[in-house]
Amino acid sequence: MRNLTMEDARNLYKQTIPKNKIITIADIDIEVTPILSAEEVLDFIYQVMTIVIAQTTDGGQVVNIDWIIRAVTIIKYTNFKLDDVHSERDICGFTELLYGTPLFAMLVGSPERPVYCGNKAYTSPAVDIEQYQAIISTVENTLPKYILWSYFKHKYGDEKNEETKAAN
Repeated sequence: MRNLTMEDARNLYKQTIPKNKIITIADIDIEVTPILSAEEVLDFIYQVMTIVIAQTTDGGQVVNIDWIIRAVTIIKYTNFKLDDVHSERDICGFTELLYGTPLFAMLVGSPERPVYCGNKAYTSPAVDIEQYQAIISTVENTLPKYILWSYFKHKYGDEKNEETKAAN
């Protein structure tokens, strides 16, 4: 028996990756990508981190991390395009999509961690829940350190640069 090659691994992945799904809410079809590529996973984490950091360092706003994670989840796993959000009214509509419809719950609700919308518990995820939970775990474990690092860089980074410039 021969050893598996990287080409074998790529072919195996292509043959076993789940196909996109369609979920329907109120007669609207939403295309769902059940599993993200490695690049998309890294981009998901990067987007959450940069949005949180931008909001915490730009005037100390209160950051709703749940909102950010829900928004990035919907953008990454569905065919929703953020370019449709232009105004404050659009952001309110997007917030209604995040919290007032079962879309997020249908994407990630699982038997171990049901997500509720209204009085209904959603427990059958449309996405690969192991991958999603690994992404969220990475964000939760990395974010506090990243916020602290970013805070000190933001607060003291410019002073160090000014001292270095003045010394030269």
